[in-house]
Amino acid sequence: MIWWLIYISVFIVSGLIGYGVTTYNPAITDELIRRIAEQVGSIELTTLGIFLHNLKANLLPLLPYILLLPIVRGRRIRIILALIPLLSVILNGAIIGSVYSYLLNNPAISKVLYTACGSNAYVIPLALILPHGIPEVLGLTAIASTPLTIEFGDEKRYSKALVKVLLGVGLLLAAAYIEANLTLRVATKAISIFCEESLITDIIKNLNP
Repeated sequence: MIWWLIYISVFIVSGLIGYGVTTYNPAITDELIRRIAEQVGSIELTTLGIFLHNLKANLLPLLPYILLLPIVRGRRIRIILALIPLLSVILNGAIIGSVYSYLLNNPAISKVLYTACGSNAYVIPLALILPHGIPEVLGLTAIASTPLTIEFGDEKRYSKALVKVLLGVGLLLAAAYIEANLTLRVATKAISIFCEESLITDIIKNLNP
């Protein structure tokens, strides 16, 4: 459990760093968002499509550790291999922070949000990220921290590691379902509560005559 909590903390710190960097250097954000949009465009936006994409992305960093564990005897090398998934946690955290910064600071988007939602503008990006983001982050960090559970665990470390992986997969499945079916509804509801929907419609019309 301790490694899981540490990895969650690393994700949060990475998100804050990603937010800060892209907020103060917005020029780098456009290229990042373009690449994310290309990647998202290749995913089938169904529960199964999102789940399989996320599952692949989260299990691949484990492969070096899993494949080499039976033959690598040096403890230091095993720990290095065990830390490879941490890079995925850091990268994902930075990307989420950058996306949140983009939604708040991109001129076209921020004009709509701040005009229609005022001081509640920050709520809408959160509504687009948090519903599926929370179980997805929990799943990501559970899976990524599994190698260290093995390296620093007790005699039951392998069974505990298996439980963590299965739990992580279950969380990723839940996140995929929420993203495919509920996130947009949550965001729409947040807009109806915190924003003037008529203003959003008028501004979008003006931006796209």
